[in-house]
Parts: sequence; C-alpha cells; structure tokens
Amino acid sequence: MPLPDFLIIGAGRSGTTTLYEILRRHPQIFMPDVKEPNYFAFADGALPAGPGAAWLRATSVTTRAGYEALFADAGGARARGEASPRYMVGADAAARIHAAIPAVKLIAILRHPVERAYASYLAYRRDGLEPAATFEAALADQERRRQAGWPYGAFVDFGFQHRQLARYDALFPARQLRIYLYDDLLRDAAGLVRDLLAFLEVDPSWQPDFAQRHGRTGVVRNPLLAALWRHSPRARSTLGPWLPQAWRDRAYAWLMRDLVKPDMNPETRAALLRLYRADTLALQERLGRDLSAWLR
Repeated sequence: MPLPDFLIIGAGRSGTTTLYEILRRHPQIFMPDVKEPNYFAFADGALPAGPGAAWLRATSVTTRAGYEALFADAGGARARGEASPRYMVGADAAARIHAAIPAVKLIAILRHPVERAYASYLAYRRDGLEPAATFEAALADQERRRQAGWPYGAFVDFGFQHRQLARYDALFPARQLRIYLYDDLLRDAAGLVRDLLAFLEVDPSWQPDFAQRHGRTGVVRNPLLAALWRHSPRARSTLGPWLPQAWRDRAYAWLMRDLVKPDMNPETRAALLRLYRADTLALQERLGRDLSAWLR
C-alpha cells in the first residue's frame, strides 16, 4: 500500500488548513478526508491526556495499517499527501518520517510566533478546549500544563519554529523541504500555490478558489452560537465525514462571519517578543529572509 509522498508538517495556526483544502481539490493530488491523522506524532500509540485529548483520539491514526488505509483510494494520483501540524512540534516525528519515507517532500508554513500563540489561544477558547478566560491567565498556567502533558494549551512552546525545523534539517536534504511564511499566503496566495504545485510536480496552472478562508481564529460574538460550537466537537467529528463538502464549507463560512479578534495586551506582546527573539533571529538566518517585522 503506498504511503504519502508529501507531508504538510506545520506550523499550527499558520495556514496549514488553507493549504490542505486547496491541495485536496487539485485533480492530480490525493489527500484523505481526515486532516491531521498525526500518525508520525503518535505512532507508538501514546496519545496525550488533558483537554482536547478526546478530539485527538477520535482523529489520530496510530497503526501502520490504519495509516496506509487512508491512501487506499489514491488510485493514479500523481501526488499523495496529508497535513498534520503536530509533526513540527513532536520531538520524534522527524525521525519516524525519515525512517518510513526518507524521500518524502515536506512543506512548512511559518507565522509570527506571537501572533501564532495568540491565534492558538483564541481558537482553543472558541472550541471549548481552553479553560482560561484571558490570554494572560493561560500563559501563567503554561508550566502546569506541560507537566500534565496537555495536547493543547502549552501553546507558547509551539512557537520556537527554528528549533523545530532543525530536527528536519538534520535528517532531510534541503531540496525536500519547502518553507513558506503565513505572510506569503496573505500577500500572494496564487504565487505561493503555483510554487507549491511545481514543487509537488503536478499541474501548476490549475487555479484554486481563494474566496473561502480556512482556519480563521477569534471570538464568536453571538453567545448562543458560541456555546453551540464550543459543545459540538464530538458531533462535528462524527457527522462531518458523512456530510457533503459543500454543506460543510457553507456552515463553516457562516460561523466565521461572526468572528471578532480582540486586541492583545501590549505588555503581553512585548514579553512574548523577548521570549522568541533568539529563535526568530536564528530562523531569519536559516531562511535568508527578513523577519524584522517579527521582532517588533
């Protein structure tokens, strides 16, 4: 049974869902309906506990047979892939990927680490996975969450993107790794997608629909709608695969229209900028790109 020949490895809250939704619609690409199977993050079957663990247990695949089955319908697709942002943050994922599919193509899309951390908080809060009423309270609780092994919630750790990429640099040649910035997606999505399709060796002239945005974060203004969304993850994960994609897209777009994003406390932003500064400078040198906007 074929394994994927490309993986979107992260980073979370940086546009991976948008890339997944675009690529899975390309006529020469196969991607399973299950986004984030997380096989190389949890191949040993050791799923985490804590808030959000039920969602991970419902969607993650931990056996080789189960993972191969995801690609059973790939047919003659020129490219097969999946998207699991936990591959960037999982300490053992890079080594497991290299052992199983050493020639795989890897795609990463990175984001301003402070904005990424705040977006994670807002998304978890919206989805009922984040108990802290404020971003600052969640930050103050990071160490306890680390010790308890929360799958979500210790989201500051996920922002050290240079440190995470170093695991892949140590194992894979540069030609197999394509790295973009979230800013690239916002500024020139069409150009990014053309480059990505060429990297995957499929038709780069194909034109996706950029009208719908995926993975947006914020607070749902309507209290009733917010409560309904927050308490429905199990129902969504169960019913989602049985509903037509067009229905799911319309429901998601309807919800996203009601999102607002509160401003971050300036003192909190300044503290996080200091925390990420060294990693950002190292990433800037590694990419050869100007990341000065991430330092202020």
